[in-house]
Amino acid sequence: MHDVALVGAYLRTTYWVVARPRPIGLRIGASEPRLCRLLARFGSRTWSIVTAWNPRSRTAPAWRNARYQKELTSWLRRRRLPWLPAVGEGDDAGWPPEPSVFVPGMTVPLARACGRRFRQNAVVVGRCGGRPRLLWCERVDGEHHDRGANIFLSRRVSRLRHNGPANRLAVAPGPRCGGYVWGGDGRRRPAPANARKR
Repeated sequence: MHDVALVGAYLRTTYWVVARPRPIGLRIGASEPRLCRLLARFGSRTWSIVTAWNPRSRTAPAWRNARYQKELTSWLRRRRLPWLPAVGEGDDAGWPPEPSVFVPGMTVPLARACGRRFRQNAVVVGRCGGRPRLLWCERVDGEHHDRGANIFLSRRVSRLRHNGPANRLAVAPGPRCGGYVWGGDGRRRPAPANARKR
């Protein structure tokens, strides 16, 4: 089961995509219309943000993080995946910004495989017209797990309290399990029909 503090850290992070004419700031659960225009340049509708910094959310030396990140970009190039620089900037100034990459066209299974390859707890995924979502890279005890499921949130997440719909977490279900949205009041509701098609 994921620690609530860890989940909160992801929720309190802005994921900046270095795009032109100006950077695009993404938050979990908050839609960003400019993403569709950016994705159209690559002929894609899906995307992910991944990093190789600080595996398992444990601070690593800068030189080691730089090496990990170089391995990540090489991994993407071998798969002929385009990417743009990105940065994860937490609201907590005590945790330094993490260089990341924004990958247009990366599928959910590949995003999870990438996160596992570089020992990340989670990555951020989304699609044109949707809200950014957290994708946990490993199975968590106590989760309703189903083959093909995209995103899981532990029961402890339901006790988190967020302010307003901008911090809503969307859950993309597998083909046989129900999908839910964790609202700003911490209550679980059925996911919209378009989310269930993911």
